[in-house]
Amino acid sequence: MSGRVVVAGALAVEETVRVEHASASSMQRRAHRESLDVGGAGAWAAVAAADVGARTCCLGEVGTDPVGAALRRQLARADVDVSSVMLRPELTSRIVRTVADPPVTASDDVLVLPGAGVGCPPGEAVYRRARDTMSTCEPGDVLVWDWSWPGGSSLWASFAADLDLQVVALLSPYPTWTELDLSWTDVVVVDEAGMAALADAGHLPGSVCTVVGQQGLSWDGMVVPAPRTDLSLVSQRYHAILAGAMAASLARGDDRPAAVDQAWATAARAAAGAGAWGRMGLGPEDLQ
Repeated sequence: MSGRVVVAGALAVEETVRVEHASASSMQRRAHRESLDVGGAGAWAAVAAADVGARTCCLGEVGTDPVGAALRRQLARADVDVSSVMLRPELTSRIVRTVADPPVTASDDVLVLPGAGVGCPPGEAVYRRARDTMSTCEPGDVLVWDWSWPGGSSLWASFAADLDLQVVALLSPYPTWTELDLSWTDVVVVDEAGMAALADAGHLPGSVCTVVGQQGLSWDGMVVPAPRTDLSLVSQRYHAILAGAMAASLARGDDRPAAVDQAWATAARAAAGAGAWGRMGLGPEDLQ
């Protein structure tokens, strides 16, 4: 193994808005933009792997609009190789996360506006680039596959199998609209609901790492509490960060306890906005 990680996943711009009621009927609400960031599980996993120190390549798509250029630029600043982030002649996908003020539910509402990066099956050029990118890896290197970038899973599997790569599948939140062949994966990272769905369907893969709410994670019976209680582990972002960090550790030959320790340390840096995580913000000018 050469310590390399390839992340195939969703890329988007993520906008977080705080929504407050402005009328008694709640039909009209006022929203305030809180943040504008690089988004998508593929982006978060790639930045996490690079943050750990792995040579990380991101495989995905963005649009030819200014947002797509901004995403590529910010990922490159985080030491992620973006040479395999393909351009698609349409708008880049967007994720809008609404936070109620005062809080109404335990979780935020997330809206996905499909475009290049999320919601569109990869183009043929992406499959050719995937094969070329993975061919530069060595046996034991790691492929992280994020389900929210639709299509291609069987092809990623065949490429990875031919090259004897380790495969980490990020299935959080778990997709209920399709059946997935996970026989080719080495490790699946999933939330509690996804773990239950896998068990009910009888599709449990060989190794499962389950993020257990705010408590920590369970990896094939090894239970590791979260060292902090403010890491927002219920969010898709932190599941992707944990998956990317663990993939980087596996790519350099670390054992599971060391991989989990590194994952928690990476999540803590992300929560604090330290290092590369402090450079993930975008400005309103990036949307023009």
